[in-house]
Amino acid sequence: MAGSPQARHAVSLTWQHLLLALLEALYYSHVSGSWRSSLPGTIRALKDSCVVIPCSFTYPGSRESLGGPFSVVWYQYRSRGYPEIYNSQDMASVLAEYQARTQLLGDPEMGNCTLSISPVRSEDAMSYYVWINPDSVRHRFYDVTVRVEVAGDDNLLLMVSSGVIGGVLLLSVLAIAVYKVARARKDEEEGPSIFDNEGNGEQSQSLKGGKPSKAKKEEQFNLYNKAKAGGEELGIDDYEAMERVEDYENLAAGGAGHYGNVGTWQPHLLSEQIYSNV
Repeated sequence: MAGSPQARHAVSLTWQHLLLALLEALYYSHVSGSWRSSLPGTIRALKDSCVVIPCSFTYPGSRESLGGPFSVVWYQYRSRGYPEIYNSQDMASVLAEYQARTQLLGDPEMGNCTLSISPVRSEDAMSYYVWINPDSVRHRFYDVTVRVEVAGDDNLLLMVSSGVIGGVLLLSVLAIAVYKVARARKDEEEGPSIFDNEGNGEQSQSLKGGKPSKAKKEEQFNLYNKAKAGGEELGIDDYEAMERVEDYENLAAGGAGHYGNVGTWQPHLLSEQIYSNV
């Protein structure tokens, strides 16, 4: 009977069942390891405010194959135990200090497990992780955690003060830059400066070296013609005023002027200053 066709058929079915069972086990093992969660590494929160922890997850296969609604549980990351801070199915199991302070903002059906904590306490500064369907999914969700850092009022004041000081310094630098630009434009509009000989071999910048008006130039020209026609001698002040007009025009055009270029200036004798333009 051992070698009968019936016996061989029974052995064949047994091996088929074992193979199917092995394939099924391998398949579900792969499926179980396909769950993934995504969290930021660190998130900062201000004491007595609200903190939102972005969270998303993916699951294997189709949604229909999982069946039922998703169960979302958030835990403190501890070396012992599984302290819950949020449980979508049983809030009574949540730590007392987190009850009424945690809320799920995301839609699990869309793969969103975002959590909010409000108001934030100093004791909330620790690591957390999420677990989807903890009663049936054996994936190691605790390998992905988020660290919440809590800043107090003193740290906030320090950050604000630093920002104010930086703003004041920036405004000061901008004010200096604007002043320099305005001063440079003003100097360009006023034209080149005229240098006067003080009679001691030195040159000094005249504070009266403004651009002479057209009427002033005509007045000096008429004064010179009138004196020349009448045979009169002009005074030193008259000649200096005339020379100032000439120098301004020459310097503005890039010439040397009566007193020469500033870089090659040489003092003139008094007699040369008086009669050079006659």
